[in-house]
Amino acid sequence: MITTIIFDFAGVLTKETLLVGFVKKLQQKFDFDEDLFVKRFHDHEYDYMLALIGPKEFWERLCAGTDILYDAFKDAFLNSYEFNPEMTEIIKKLKQKYRVFVLTDNYDIIAGKLKADSEFMGLFEKVFFSNEIKLVKTSPEAFQYLLDQIGEQPENCIFTDDKEKNLTPAVSLGIKTIHFEGIESFTERLRSLGAQV
Repeated sequence: MITTIIFDFAGVLTKETLLVGFVKKLQQKFDFDEDLFVKRFHDHEYDYMLALIGPKEFWERLCAGTDILYDAFKDAFLNSYEFNPEMTEIIKKLKQKYRVFVLTDNYDIIAGKLKADSEFMGLFEKVFFSNEIKLVKTSPEAFQYLLDQIGEQPENCIFTDDKEKNLTPAVSLGIKTIHFEGIESFTERLRSLGAQV
């Protein structure tokens, strides 16, 4: 029986991924090599997600050789996402019948902003941030940690993420998964897994 629904953050609860929004914000003020910037982001994001480096070192690694100042970098990062209001409404309905959580590979700058957002935090029983639990979703240990913390069996849980690579570790533990590709297909898949939307 489904008791618990676990959401990714960026690309599921937001209109686009953090990286896409981040680059767009920076391009409004700065001229830089987007391909190089994106490569550097992917090269170093896990160190930042796991809090192995701080925001200033992340900025230094991404923005070396550019004129992007740290304060502008931080501001663009903080404003790199926009919530999808349709998903917010779906979560409000789901939480009337299910336990709802977020498991997100995220960064201290954004995690701090989200934790201060009482409306966002109030939607969920708990939000698990990679930079705090020191685990990322490509690892089954991240999902096992969440299961242990919430006291649920994997077969009672559904996890949704826009990146397929993050679904495999959840499946390995017996968690049901949905590759998020849009709200309509998401709700159809929830129903097919036995959840009431």
